[in-house]
Amino acid sequence: MTAISPPVEASPVLNAGDAQETSNQALEQALFERISEGIERQGYVVLPSALPETVTDSLLEYLAVIEEQRFHAAAIGRGQDQVRNQFVRRDRIFWIDERHEGSTVWLGWSARLKRYLNRHLFLGLFSFESHFSYYSGE
Repeated sequence: MTAISPPVEASPVLNAGDAQETSNQALEQALFERISEGIERQGYVVLPSALPETVTDSLLEYLAVIEEQRFHAAAIGRGQDQVRNQFVRRDRIFWIDERHEGSTVWLGWSARLKRYLNRHLFLGLFSFESHFSYYSGE
C-alpha cells in the first residue's frame, strides 16, 4: 500500500533582488518607526546618518550637476511677506525640482515617510518641499 502525501503548498521563490528589496523595505519601515516615535515623544527627532545610502548618493549626484551660481540667497516668509534677513539666514539655497531626474529617489523616499507619518501620527501633511543649502562660513 502506498501512502498519499497531502499536497504541499508551493512557497514563493525569492531571488537575490527580491530578498534585497524586502530587506530594504524592512529597514525603511524601522527607520520610519524611529522617526515617528521620536516626533511623538519629544516633537522632533535627530538621527545622524539615518538616510539610506541610495538616497544620499542620488542627492550627491544631483548636487554635483548644479552650478554654484544657481544657488540664491535664502529668505524668510512667504509671498509678499518674504524678506532677506542676514541675521536669520545667510545661506544660499537651491530648491529641489521634481522635474530633475536626480530628485526621484529623494522625493520618493520623502513621500513614503510623509505617508507613514500621516498614518501613524494622524497628521495631515499634504505637501513637501526641500532644498539644498550652501553655507559659505562667513
